[in-house]
Amino acid sequence: MYTKLLPSTAISFLFSDRFHHALKTAAEKIAKTYNTKTAEDVIEEFRRMIALKVFVCDTNGEKMKPTEMSKHETNHKGRAHEWRLI
Repeated sequence: MYTKLLPSTAISFLFSDRFHHALKTAAEKIAKTYNTKTAEDVIEEFRRMIALKVFVCDTNGEKMKPTEMSKHETNHKGRAHEWRLI
């Protein structure tokens, strides 16, 4: 799938150790907190969303919203403060 969506340099980055390690801690926490996915599933879902958003040139979030593994959280004043992969 990725080879049809992205240039090879982008694919290399999405599957690099650097990308994986940057997300690993957060992905493990999210997987544990929601007890529904493994950290690898969380990382793969994020990877897939990024690839699709790049493919459709959705830089402003007008064409695609975060996937179902994402949850928008608000603070106590109702202001958006975080997007989390779940």
